[in-house]
Amino acid sequence: GELVDDTIPTGLTDLDKLLNGGLRLSHFDILAARPAMGKTSLAVQIILHNIMKRNTNCLFFSIEMPEVLITLKAYSNAGRINYKELDAVRQGTKLDWGRVWEVAGKLTSKGEMFIDAETKDLNNMISLIRKYVRNYEVKFVVIDYLQLMSIPGKFGTRDQEIGHCVNELAYLAKILNINILCLSQLNRGVESRESKVPMLSDLRESGNIEQSAWRVLAIHREEYYDNQTESKGLADIHVLKGKISNVGKISVHYDKTCTRFDDLEWRRPNY
Repeated sequence: GELVDDTIPTGLTDLDKLLNGGLRLSHFDILAARPAMGKTSLAVQIILHNIMKRNTNCLFFSIEMPEVLITLKAYSNAGRINYKELDAVRQGTKLDWGRVWEVAGKLTSKGEMFIDAETKDLNNMISLIRKYVRNYEVKFVVIDYLQLMSIPGKFGTRDQEIGHCVNELAYLAKILNINILCLSQLNRGVESRESKVPMLSDLRESGNIEQSAWRVLAIHREEYYDNQTESKGLADIHVLKGKISNVGKISVHYDKTCTRFDDLEWRRPNY
């Protein structure tokens, strides 16, 4: 019979290797970073990889960005088209539309990327996820991002509120056999340290998030803090916690113009 594959690969070779194949179904994972590190872009890129290469239907909750910007990010990333140029088109400049339509065609012939830019309430989100899984066999859900969600109920502290939220989402991922990847901000404390490399304790309201998540990934770009760095154009993706895989970090190219992460080819022989 067919092999049952329970992975949601990221499409980044070294990262998938570190994660033993990728993210897993029935798991709840966290992707954390400071603002402007590219966490939305990486999440969109993982979705694109799964809809194009695996025909997987995916659902993206965008609390921060309007749907049109997420769509532009997707086109930019999939077609390596400059994001600023695409955005400028909305204001009326010229663009190589052939390239855009080509990408659009590729995207529509595969799995589907559903975008919800309205919902931020946890309970509504849970019932929508159930609906999308039931009606469209969605396997991968991204929420962008945790700290913007509204969490109904009476809680003593924001910490307990977030704890309730991640527990509910972790349980949902388990019973629906999907992967839920929740993006999260890291504390501002990172900025005041000499080393800006993210640690588990940098997760805002961290104790609860860390307990519920199977994996915690974090993105770090040294050049964001230091223009003179040798690691220009590079990003490190850290696996800070892995219940079922290794912790460690991998390096990738980061292309700011089309907000895209790519394997460092020169480190791997081409077979």
